[in-house]
Amino acid sequence: MQNKHFFKVVLCILVIMLFSSFLSTSSYALQSSSLSPQSTKKQVVVSTDPRIELIATLQMMIGAWPMSSLDFDYIREVQDTFYPYYRHPVLQQFAYMWYMYGFSQEIPSTCMLHLSQPPELKVQIPFSKEIIDCAGGERNLNDFLTLLRDFAETTDFMYFYEDHLGFYQDAIQLAEKKLETKNTIFMLEDYFGYTNRSYELILVPLFHEDGYATNVNLKYYALIGPFDVDEKKDEKLPYWKDSDGLHKQLLKSFSYAFVHPLIRSNHQKIIDTQKLLIPIRRPMMYVDIQTWPQCLTEHIVRTISQRFTFIEYGEKDWKEQRQKDIQDSFVYIDYIEKWLQDYETNRSFYADFERFYPVLFNNVRTLCEYPFIPTELTVLNASENGVQLSWKNNAIEPCKVYILRKTKMDEFMVLHEMEDSQAFAWTDSSIERDTQYLYVIAVKGEKGEIRSIGVSTAIPISPPLAPVSISYSLEDSSIVFSFEYPFKAEGFTLFEWTGEESVEITSLDRTEEDLQTISVNDVSTGTHTYYICSYITVLNDEQEEEMVYSPPSSFLPITIP
Repeated sequence: MQNKHFFKVVLCILVIMLFSSFLSTSSYALQSSSLSPQSTKKQVVVSTDPRIELIATLQMMIGAWPMSSLDFDYIREVQDTFYPYYRHPVLQQFAYMWYMYGFSQEIPSTCMLHLSQPPELKVQIPFSKEIIDCAGGERNLNDFLTLLRDFAETTDFMYFYEDHLGFYQDAIQLAEKKLETKNTIFMLEDYFGYTNRSYELILVPLFHEDGYATNVNLKYYALIGPFDVDEKKDEKLPYWKDSDGLHKQLLKSFSYAFVHPLIRSNHQKIIDTQKLLIPIRRPMMYVDIQTWPQCLTEHIVRTISQRFTFIEYGEKDWKEQRQKDIQDSFVYIDYIEKWLQDYETNRSFYADFERFYPVLFNNVRTLCEYPFIPTELTVLNASENGVQLSWKNNAIEPCKVYILRKTKMDEFMVLHEMEDSQAFAWTDSSIERDTQYLYVIAVKGEKGEIRSIGVSTAIPISPPLAPVSISYSLEDSSIVFSFEYPFKAEGFTLFEWTGEESVEITSLDRTEEDLQTISVNDVSTGTHTYYICSYITVLNDEQEEEMVYSPPSSFLPITIP
């Protein structure tokens, strides 16, 4: 009986221990899922992670870029706590690896996700070749980890982390609430064709709002910094983007985790197409992109992100996002968009993105056979008198240059052809008011044609320009006004200013002659003040024609003896 009672007690203790373990929350990595037990909808897990907080602290201390530029209490507490240890040797080692070897961007965070929690930081998942190479070799990486463990122990980093668990948990709950109605994972898996991944958003208060994205095997991470600071209370608390903003950001961030492994596994082949980086190397440096594999990854992900935006939020949001990417000089996004549309409409053939990748890369290789892409296409001025275009022609071989234009309803048409491949400006005078145009510059070489990114402009309905440089001649009581008018107008009206009102004297249609003339006869003696306006005819809201005048020309005081 005693043995039977003993086994019952042991069994009860085991049940209690198991139940307590199930209910307990780790004090090292705060995370939770907004899924209810009954829900079958996959959601992004939201968390903070002491490994990432540790490396983010080091990144801030070595002046890595970009980090959060916001001012809030938590950043000041990190500075007050850890900046006194600025002489610790791990900082010198980390800075050397970051700036000299390229152990930067998402690589340090990816490295940390292979380790156990601080301060032990034991290697739990073998490092990839990319991490080792970016660290400057295995020895450098091991030395760094040894120093990092010492830093975590010396600064008692885990005490700081656990002391801020309430701050982290509040941020997690708020982010979860923002994402609970979003189908982020469904959209990703539907687009890329995989269902065996897991997704985690790690909130990193020290990181820039754009953050980083990475993956460790089939687990995908978005490491995102705060968007702004709430100063309504006595304390300054950071907060992340709103529901739509965070959803869009996660679609983009997790897309990196899908695309980057394909680029990494085909690294040398990608390097062979780095000709495409040459025309945009300088502007890419401004967005911290140094290599063609990075640049191609960014092109693909940004274009996929645009596709998500167009599908879910419509054309207006898509245009805004596309324009920002154009401003950052991602000049191949129109090509990639066309290729992705082929993928999207043939999913019965391309079951997942990996099967489509050879087609995408084949298209990249094809672009390498053409001349360098024209860049920096800009509308210098757009009015009813014409659209002035400028661009940078990067071609180094003999080729022809074409200016192409389309409206929203039409296809591209060739407006002008140039034999001079070094031409960089042209004006389109064949335009109409109240019309939007899209322009591209095409450069055609021996093996094919490559087109610049498109630039659009709308021609407003505005008054015509006033005549300038008007001369006149007197013959008895007649006056003949003469002027050249290189702009667009339907005609001209001569007015006399009496000092109290404007009196219309005469109007005439514009002629095909270079010199326009207006005559007035039988002018009374004395001094008269004249001015001339050009005009156009438009339809008003009632669909009735009305004349729209230019501002007046310079006043012309004329004395008739």
